[in-house]
Amino acid sequence: MSVEKNRVVLLGDGFFARGFLHHINYNKFFVTQIYKDSFINPQDIMYSLQRGKKYEQSSFLHIRDFFTKGPNKKIQMDIKTLDLKLNSSELSVKSVKSVKINNDDIKYDHLVVGLGSYKSLGEWKNQINNLIGKKWMKIAIVGMGPTGIELGSILSKNNYIDMYDILPKEKSLTFLSTSYKNLLLDRLNNQQKNITTTFGQPYVSSSQIHDTVIFCGGSRPNQLIEQNIKVNQFLEMVEKKEIHLGGDCINAGYIKTAQVAYQQGAYVAKRLNGDIPLDKPFEYSPNGSLINIGDKKVIIEGHKIVPNGVYPDFISRLYSVFCI
Repeated sequence: MSVEKNRVVLLGDGFFARGFLHHINYNKFFVTQIYKDSFINPQDIMYSLQRGKKYEQSSFLHIRDFFTKGPNKKIQMDIKTLDLKLNSSELSVKSVKSVKINNDDIKYDHLVVGLGSYKSLGEWKNQINNLIGKKWMKIAIVGMGPTGIELGSILSKNNYIDMYDILPKEKSLTFLSTSYKNLLLDRLNNQQKNITTTFGQPYVSSSQIHDTVIFCGGSRPNQLIEQNIKVNQFLEMVEKKEIHLGGDCINAGYIKTAQVAYQQGAYVAKRLNGDIPLDKPFEYSPNGSLINIGDKKVIIEGHKIVPNGVYPDFISRLYSVFCI
């Protein structure tokens, strides 16, 4: 006699969703994934940009995908409205959990939300593709996380780059150890031509100064989650424990990088599977950092196999596949 599987509804297709899909037990759960944009790895966008080519999703394959069973059901649509706090009044009378998405009631046993930041990677990709072939523009890059630094370093070969971070210098670049942070700042400020950095103040838009502005902060959650949602140490919504959230769509004290989002997704899946104790909170375990610093070079932290500054074409691709 077959046992009915619990229904999981997964929102999004970023690194958080990938971590979840790669670890969830499909023998226990029926997974429906709802997303607007298919998975995009920012490293792949950088890989194309450095070669002067527009990024096309169909041109990149990821090794993990060959060993991972996808969701049982996929629905690609733009999620315009989402209410996590209230069940539909009609369905809640029957004690059925549901979420209202675009005025439709979607039933679930577990709702897993990884909708990313305010600006989607799809929008960001289009903005980067529009820069291909253009030279000596004045470009402002807001946010000095890994993606912002990589983008500025690559574009600085043929453009003037002003980089901004709202955090003071001593509190910025927390994804790196102190020694690697100092090494990177020295390169940006003293060795990398055409780059200026500003720390500790918000960017103020001015069309007279910059030809274009690219936001790489990732700090603003998805507008659909701006509902004062509180998340506990188990990545559960405090008011409704059957809702799990992670990645850039929440502000919960974690740095917002691909590694963190992927590990959060994997954690939620393993927790639902019963692979880890229910009283074990999420803990981030850094896997080192690889940052493209332009001129066909990378800084690699925490990995002694590849010397710093070496950039064979396949290194960053392999890193993005295996070290997330």
